[in-house]
Amino acid sequence: MADTLMAIRIWYFFDSRDNFLVLVVVIMYLNQSFMARQHGLVMFTGRIGGLSFYKMGSGYFVKMAGGPSRERIMHDASFERTREGNREFAGAAKAGKALRMGFAGVLKGMRDRYLTPRLTQAFLRLCALGDGVRGAREISISRFGALLDDLAFDTEKPFDAVFRVPLKVKHDMGRSKVWIDVTAFSPKRVMRLPKGASHFRLVLAAAAVSDYVYDVDAPGYVPLSPNFNGLGAHACSDLLALDGTSLSGFLLETVFSGVPDFPSEVGVVVAVGIEFFQRVDGVDCLLEEGRCMKVLGVV
Repeated sequence: MADTLMAIRIWYFFDSRDNFLVLVVVIMYLNQSFMARQHGLVMFTGRIGGLSFYKMGSGYFVKMAGGPSRERIMHDASFERTREGNREFAGAAKAGKALRMGFAGVLKGMRDRYLTPRLTQAFLRLCALGDGVRGAREISISRFGALLDDLAFDTEKPFDAVFRVPLKVKHDMGRSKVWIDVTAFSPKRVMRLPKGASHFRLVLAAAAVSDYVYDVDAPGYVPLSPNFNGLGAHACSDLLALDGTSLSGFLLETVFSGVPDFPSEVGVVVAVGIEFFQRVDGVDCLLEEGRCMKVLGVV
């Protein structure tokens, strides 16, 4: 039955005599695809016969199982391009994980659920510019880190829409200390304030990520400076009142503890975020609304 859409209905019921769950699957052919959505109280992933049950985003789906086997993909000459892409994808995922490790102390409440694939995609763009042959190109954040500039931790909460004061990253010679100079500003003019907010603070975070190279003996991508890879540091400003008055400029800095200098093959990714609070009976309560963060740059 070519070019048909497969709709799958699933019923679950419990057999009290034998104490096991019975699954009934009814397949109806409707139109042009081989994918359907699961509905019901029990959702699951895996394979049953020729059907593949899987989760994608917030939904559960079913499709006809098929495609080339893993064995064929790994060894067939016609899949060489696929293997090259898989190697670089795995390397980009490792670099993205190192960045998330460095920012682990500030990610809660700042990120959306798509940050991980967004970082992997960003490091794939770095990889495409790297030296070497396809499938083993260098992932060089030290050379191409500018591609991460302005990357949002949550695309639905862009930092620049909440805090519109120009910020520039500064650092010492070894890049173990980074800071920003915040000029004087009026919150009502340059900030979008969530309802009920009485105070706010800025968050400055830094994460060290090494360049990655492909090692045939590993096999896979490995960091050139594993001892520095994934290190992080962060600092918060004092709580600043949102009482209608202009605020004086201030300096916010963070320091990597125990790190004198970073080697040239390590990039330090610097990010800035903002949090809002409501003061109630002398207690400052963190508000979920308005929290956001972005990458300022790589030094």
